[in-house]
Amino acid sequence: MNQVPTQAANGGHFKVVFWGQPADGVARKQLIERFIALFKLREPGQAQRFFSGRLVVLKSGLSESQAKAFARAVQGIGGVCRVEKTQVVKLDGELARRHRPSFLQPGLCADDMSLAPKFSEPPARPGTREISTGEPTRKSLFESRDVSGGF
Repeated sequence: MNQVPTQAANGGHFKVVFWGQPADGVARKQLIERFIALFKLREPGQAQRFFSGRLVVLKSGLSESQAKAFARAVQGIGGVCRVEKTQVVKLDGELARRHRPSFLQPGLCADDMSLAPKFSEPPARPGTREISTGEPTRKSLFESRDVSGGF
């Protein structure tokens, strides 16, 4: 197996997750005011993304003791948060090569990455010949042709 979990020398990687929920007995407006003061936000509108109800990572890459101290600070202002452990996976060998971003791949041609359909004439099969219908060929699919039959 080419995946090697690694942990930092300080015991691992942790993150503090918050979703804007006030603790019991704390008013939401009061929590927002304290949150703005704790994180030194310049404008009250900056706090909106932290109180949307979605999970927001307040800080990551912490040791367990740092994460718990950070969580205690958030809980101290009346917020509900949690500490989650994150695992760092190091890829090596073939997996690392396959998971490199394409712009880092040596010899990669951006022309080959086009999403536009590529039209090419199919190769002629041996023993077949081209049949002409007698009609002039159109330059594009949207070019009109005379179908009146000479009327």
